[in-house]
Amino acid sequence: MVVVAAPGQELPALPAQVRVTVDSISGQGPLRGLATGLAALPPGTDLVYATGIDTPFLAPGWIPGLVSELNRPLDQAVVPRVGGQLHPLAAVYCLSVVLPVIEALLAAEQFRLGRMVGLLQARILESEALRRFDPELTTLLNLNTPHEYERALADWRQG
Repeated sequence: MVVVAAPGQELPALPAQVRVTVDSISGQGPLRGLATGLAALPPGTDLVYATGIDTPFLAPGWIPGLVSELNRPLDQAVVPRVGGQLHPLAAVYCLSVVLPVIEALLAAEQFRLGRMVGLLQARILESEALRRFDPELTTLLNLNTPHEYERALADWRQG
């Protein structure tokens, strides 16, 4: 597991097996952070699951479910799409393919995750398929404000 921190960002204590790396260039968004994290993975890593820090409700079957949908060698990624919106930070990628694509986009100063997905042979899974792994799609719930956090925490406490 790799956690990517922004330059100067303090992190809480993490287990020893978690590798922490610092994003080398700030201001280039999640694509730069993703590149930083992927580059920190050990050699021989084949598949990776990428997620953002603002999605705390990962369903237990989500990652295995996405991996089971990967049709190798044709697919280079499995990316969720709900209501027409892609979720590239809740997806599975073939590391050997995705990292060079990201590096080329960054070199061209193109920072959109959707552009990265468009350059891959990506299997797009719609909500119907995703509900087999997470019936309520809580894995995709983003918490971006204190209010959203408090509401999600209250919902979680109620079960």
